[in-house]
Amino acid sequence: MAGQAAAGAAPIRPAACPRCGPELNPFRPGPVTGHAAEMDPGFRGEVADLYHRYRHGYPAAVLDAITGAFGLGPGDIVVDLGCGTGQLAVPMASRVRAVLGVDPEPDMLARARPMPGAGGLAD
Repeated sequence: MAGQAAAGAAPIRPAACPRCGPELNPFRPGPVTGHAAEMDPGFRGEVADLYHRYRHGYPAAVLDAITGAFGLGPGDIVVDLGCGTGQLAVPMASRVRAVLGVDPEPDMLARARPMPGAGGLAD
């Protein structure tokens, strides 16, 4: 059962906000209240910059595995949902006819466009 530890182990404690204590548990159902409601968990602004700078792309072996598993080739169109800064969409574009990258954060999409190899990306 969730929240129980094996015999002799320390009890499992749910994550809690350091300011609010256990009453702000991300695993508790219901709306987020208090200062947590003011926090922006989105990938915009500085967060998008940091993600783009430090998130490593996928190695060629991953792209090979994806194209092989789905039988993708030069005539196919790929949709990358939650594409972020284009870590998968941009290198995949050289292997298929087109890639449509979709992301709810405009700041993430803005960082995908100037990536090397993103010459064919458009709004």
